[in-house]
Amino acid sequence: MNEQPLLKNSINLIRLLWQQCRRWVRFGTEAGSVRWAGGPYGFADGPPLSLSAHKPEHVYGQRTFISSLVMSFALVFLSLGASAQTAITDLMVDAVISNANPAPNGVVTYTVTVTNSSTTAATNVRLKVTLPAGYVSATSYVASTGAPSYTLATGNWAIASLSANSSSTVQITATVIERGVAFLTAEVTAADQSDSDSVPNNGSYLEDDLDNVCFSVPLLLYAGEEYTVSAPAGFSGVQYFKGANLVGGPNVPATEASVDANGNLIIKSTGTYSVAASLSGCQATNCCNIQVDPGPLASLGDYVWLDNNRDGQQGTAALEPPVSGVTVQLFQPGNTTALSTTVTDGSGKYFFPNLIPGEYYVVFTAPTGFTYTNANVGSDVTDSDANPLTGQTQTYTLSGGESNSTVDGGLVPLPASLGDFVWSDTNSNGQQDPGEGGVGGVIVTL
Repeated sequence: MNEQPLLKNSINLIRLLWQQCRRWVRFGTEAGSVRWAGGPYGFADGPPLSLSAHKPEHVYGQRTFISSLVMSFALVFLSLGASAQTAITDLMVDAVISNANPAPNGVVTYTVTVTNSSTTAATNVRLKVTLPAGYVSATSYVASTGAPSYTLATGNWAIASLSANSSSTVQITATVIERGVAFLTAEVTAADQSDSDSVPNNGSYLEDDLDNVCFSVPLLLYAGEEYTVSAPAGFSGVQYFKGANLVGGPNVPATEASVDANGNLIIKSTGTYSVAASLSGCQATNCCNIQVDPGPLASLGDYVWLDNNRDGQQGTAALEPPVSGVTVQLFQPGNTTALSTTVTDGSGKYFFPNLIPGEYYVVFTAPTGFTYTNANVGSDVTDSDANPLTGQTQTYTLSGGESNSTVDGGLVPLPASLGDFVWSDTNSNGQQDPGEGGVGGVIVTL
């Protein structure tokens, strides 16, 4: 399982993601428009729907009939309820981002706008702006007139009074610190007046007093790894796509992506992934695709030479020549089995390419009659990194795209010895015979 977070390895991909179903066209705010809402939000049972009831001179036939019928239906209820619509406002929240596809460590600016589209001033308006924890680091904000009490640390935004048909904004600047799909959410949590089509702080994504916006930074995938995208709760007809092809269909092999028994998407290959579903008849698609790219690989290597002067540093090739045929093994901490084995070439070089970013160390095997010189003396670029007794180097941490070409080994001959035995050759035959004992005190000069 890839340890990079996708909203911490699990993302409700359709959270707040549909716009057209949620952004009802409200009666009376636009010419020729009508809202036919359901349940606690309006006049009929069933899901909220958006209908565009064009003026009769612009439409014909059945469309005109349906529009006129719905318009009449809405007008009746509007007149019946007019006397009860005192001290009611209509607050709408809108969130946008300056760049929906930022680079890691890039800077984005969120703009959150709350609009009072009614003819009544809204007082003591409270909003909560929630940044994606772990994905951005907020650095500053700028609030418009009428938004003096936004708090960056908590995301709490208090507006004492928002005049009729006016807006207030706050712009938040943040640095992207993690890969994946991440959402900012903004919602009205309280106000003195009732709202004509929303209930503050109820977390309903079908209401216009709550909005979100996302960004997507490509995830990195390496061989043998995968991502799990959790199935969106409460939705029906969930379908996942790789590009334009349905996951689970004939054009997306299970080796590339699949859907498990719990409806979760399992991503096993690079590509662009998206989702579609419905909630109470409202069709939803994600606002940010999941982009999965090949992870950049790393490499490690370099050189084995004969350290004739035993100073632990590489000299000229003429005086301290390269050594070919030396066995070099690559390991990861905690694993006693070598990941790869190679030998130095005629120039004393070795190389381990295409490594997944992580921790590695090398073990040099000295040829017979040799060991390694003192390690880590002087410049790291030209020193020996092999332990003189074991041939093992320190552990190196490689990042994607990094090539470490400073892991070297300097060979020196093992110390030699000479000696043995002086005896009294009583029979003068030049051989040590039984009974011919050793002679002490003889001076030996080398």
